[in-house]
Amino acid sequence: MCIFGAKVPELNNSPIKAIAFDLDGTLLTSEKQITPRTIEMIRRIAGQGILTVIATGRSLDTAIPYISDLALTLPLICYNGACVRDMDRKVDLWHDTMSLEATRDILSIPRKPSVHLQLFIQHALYFEKGGEYADHLEPLSAQLGIVADFQSLPTQPLTKAMFIGPHDDTVGISQTITKHFPNTLDVVYSHPDYLEVMPAKINKGTALARLLALYGITAEQTMAFGDGDNDLEMLTWAGHGVAMGNASPRVLAAVPRKTGRNNDEGVADYLESFFVPGTKFIPYSL
Repeated sequence: MCIFGAKVPELNNSPIKAIAFDLDGTLLTSEKQITPRTIEMIRRIAGQGILTVIATGRSLDTAIPYISDLALTLPLICYNGACVRDMDRKVDLWHDTMSLEATRDILSIPRKPSVHLQLFIQHALYFEKGGEYADHLEPLSAQLGIVADFQSLPTQPLTKAMFIGPHDDTVGISQTITKHFPNTLDVVYSHPDYLEVMPAKINKGTALARLLALYGITAEQTMAFGDGDNDLEMLTWAGHGVAMGNASPRVLAAVPRKTGRNNDEGVADYLESFFVPGTKFIPYSL
């Protein structure tokens, strides 16, 4: 059976039929690498017929290098669920955007000089002059982005907006959006200094559920790994959500299953213990 050009894998006898992985803080180490052992484990899982999905807040262009490292043709959830990409055919299965009114509302929100704004329109990144290097977690953004006058952009709907700056300087922005635009916009911190804004009801959990429905895979048949607040809906939707040992306090409190830290190959440890007979797993403890 094929869906949008992607072949549905022949599934094995495991109760888990799909696994979703966050990138930053989960598959990626602090050095922005996926370890060879983790890559090998994911390839082995995919070889067993289990659908593997990357679910990230990153843009398509900044996620692609890590998809290439895995050497798999797999679905990609990016922009925190606003877009799902068929990596085999190189087309978007869907791409949700904000209304033009919501786009203008975001641009009108006051912000301190310490807070930079990045705008994602389709698969292009825009920032104002001086904001090229605001994304300190992904230097590649400075090379891929386009310097623009934001006042010339409101005629184009946004996929995602991201306010980058000290947490204390973005809290007020988060509160403003939550109070004044509850039905049109959702906000989440993917990192203490990264406040992300998406269309309402868009998150990794809703995107994963929508994607897996195409394959006939249920929440109970799904495993997911994540660490950030933007992973919470995905981890709680999946019947087998797993929090990284380095996860945020909200995630650690909400997700019972836990594994080791991203820098200690927590994903590989958990996958090996779950899928490889005879492997002993030492539960992560706070």
